[in-house]
Amino acid sequence: MDNTIRKSNMNKKILIGIGILAVIVSIFAWAPRMDDKAVYDKVVQHDSERVKIAENICGGQLEVSWIPFGRFVSNCEIGYFVTFWGKVI
Repeated sequence: MDNTIRKSNMNKKILIGIGILAVIVSIFAWAPRMDDKAVYDKVVQHDSERVKIAENICGGQLEVSWIPFGRFVSNCEIGYFVTFWGKVI
């Protein structure tokens, strides 16, 4: 009986750990602190010449789209992925 209680407690701890891990991964995937303006500015700072040329050719600003673990910034010529920690790829 004592062994059954230990297994039950261990299972509860494992489920709580998995739940906490799922919440943390979800927050990183959502990346709530990244707004469109900040992401756009980061991409312009990273590669300003190509961004300006692409804006002139395509006739518009870059579009910012949400994707898991970051944002995707693109227009007709170029596309950049900005990770949730701020790296431009």
